[in-house]
Amino acid sequence: MTTVYFLGAGASAADDLPLTNELNLAIVHALVNYEESYSRLSQYYKTLYGIRRADMKKAAASWQAFLETRQHEFVTPKLLPNVVETLSLIDLAIAQDASFGEHLSGAALLGVRNEMTRAIAFGVKEAGLRRQPKMTRKLIERMKPGDAVISTNWDVLVERAITYYARKGKRGGRLRETTIDFGAVDARTVNWAGKDRPLAAQGRRKVLKLHGSLNWFYCARCGELYANVDMPWILDPEHPRPNYDYCHCGVPLRNIMIAPSYVKEYGNAHLQSVWRHATKQLREADRWVFVGYSLPSDDYHIRGMLLRALSAKLDCMERGKQPAIDVVHHGPDDALASRYSDLFRRATIRFFDQGMGGYLA
Repeated sequence: MTTVYFLGAGASAADDLPLTNELNLAIVHALVNYEESYSRLSQYYKTLYGIRRADMKKAAASWQAFLETRQHEFVTPKLLPNVVETLSLIDLAIAQDASFGEHLSGAALLGVRNEMTRAIAFGVKEAGLRRQPKMTRKLIERMKPGDAVISTNWDVLVERAITYYARKGKRGGRLRETTIDFGAVDARTVNWAGKDRPLAAQGRRKVLKLHGSLNWFYCARCGELYANVDMPWILDPEHPRPNYDYCHCGVPLRNIMIAPSYVKEYGNAHLQSVWRHATKQLREADRWVFVGYSLPSDDYHIRGMLLRALSAKLDCMERGKQPAIDVVHHGPDDALASRYSDLFRRATIRFFDQGMGGYLA
């Protein structure tokens, strides 16, 4: 029996990373402590929402408290408007060439969006530094040949867990190749120093990241994708580092990260390859295990993919036999159960409300 583990933000939260609503705290931390680098985003919040400096400092302090205690916040993040709605409104304005006022249209709005995405990325990266992904390691240890991970997260907890087990038993813990298959077209896997670490011929594990990743670096000219299997990094396209942030063809690289917004673009060839592989894995797997994925309304592209895969799977299966679907979440959640039951009406679902740790145990 093969299994696809479909990971949402709740899976990373089990290893003490922030939930989607807590990303607001990371944004404010950047605005308060690095205001010069986020001047356009700061102006956006002040002009449209009248966010007070005192509230921003309070939220920034909450981010520091979260990093120290890893106690999830649910009140302070509301000092800023909903992060998904904010990004969606910005994306819609950019698409329609609309304006929110002087200095908040066109290229300026694109700058606001880039700064917001960068602040979120730095927050996710900072939260993952020096953390031991214990829950993710347990999940990887549980995986059998043929199983796959599909993730909506940018973090690199899964990659770190796979590398952890790959290094065990290796002399000096050094790896010359990787078993991580990202499912992207001709992805060039490299180590922390940017040196090639080719994909192993055997023992591969598919890690399909639908929204990109902090360790993916893309060249807009030649189309090359560098996938760093050792570490994440956030590139600043306006200030690339010489000898580090450039493609071999000489053009500055970019991160591939799809932000939480209703207006998502998946046109990148590498992402399209990932989505194709993800659909294939879902169609062929015997069991789907959703871990910490709330099936949010802004992920309607994913809903469509899941329905297509389920429909194709049901048509190919024996009459009366249904795929097994497990939904793992933390605590009773009637709204979540309703969303899954409404989407997967042709399948039998089991709900586990003891979280990722309880399910893996």
